[in-house]
Amino acid sequence: DDEDDEPVKPSSPGTTGDSDFQPSKTFTGARSGWVFKLGNKGLGYYLDSVGGKTASTSPTKTSSPKAAEPFPEIKVEHSRQGVEKAKNEANSLFSKGQVEESVKWFSKGLWLVESKKVTDVPSDLHSILHSNRAFANIKLQKWADAESDCTEALALNSKNTKAKYRRAMARQELGKLELALEDVEHVIKELPDPSSNKEALELKQKLSEQLKKKSPVAKAEASKPAPGFKRMQIVEDDDDEDDEPVKPSSPAKTPSPKAAEPFPEVKVEHSRQ
Repeated sequence: DDEDDEPVKPSSPGTTGDSDFQPSKTFTGARSGWVFKLGNKGLGYYLDSVGGKTASTSPTKTSSPKAAEPFPEIKVEHSRQGVEKAKNEANSLFSKGQVEESVKWFSKGLWLVESKKVTDVPSDLHSILHSNRAFANIKLQKWADAESDCTEALALNSKNTKAKYRRAMARQELGKLELALEDVEHVIKELPDPSSNKEALELKQKLSEQLKKKSPVAKAEASKPAPGFKRMQIVEDDDDEDDEPVKPSSPAKTPSPKAAEPFPEVKVEHSRQ
């Protein structure tokens, strides 16, 4: 029995049993890299996946995509057509005012691309998904998310002018005025026709005005005294110099005599006696 049931050592699995399991009716002693137990293949020695050589193969490396699937209730075909459908549905929801729902559909399409579920999506479509979700985030006043989406969109397609304009909008709200102005100036250069860049020109004007208020006026206000301050100083100076009353603690310093002699008809010797 001992000879028939002895598991093959890990270094030479042999032909009996599987490479990770060797049947054995009884425990015949500890084996390095093996565990004796009753498992799903029966009683015997199982290759130790924790302490043995196979421990280095982690299932998480292959079993999960980059991120868990968002919004599993939204079913989209895992294909380029499915990504297009997600984008179109998101655009439709956005136009109906269902902005939060549109974000879900944009996110679903992006997940299909970025988790490699779909690999034949062109970079311009990938970029549009980001810039359109950015616009939805702007409507939801999620400025940081919008800025991030626009940056991703521009990394995929540097000619995505809408992404650059929307990033300028988000950066304005985040207080990044110089960066916002830089973005909008690029937009104006890329869209020289006044009929197509009216909004960009208006945004540039607003940013320029904000930057002027932020710097020169602030310096002028810092050096300018508060209203009425000089007038108050003049009044106080005049009071100090001309009208200040004699302090009560030193009345004897006045050059005038203490007082006129009272009752001169009463004659008293000018001495202690």
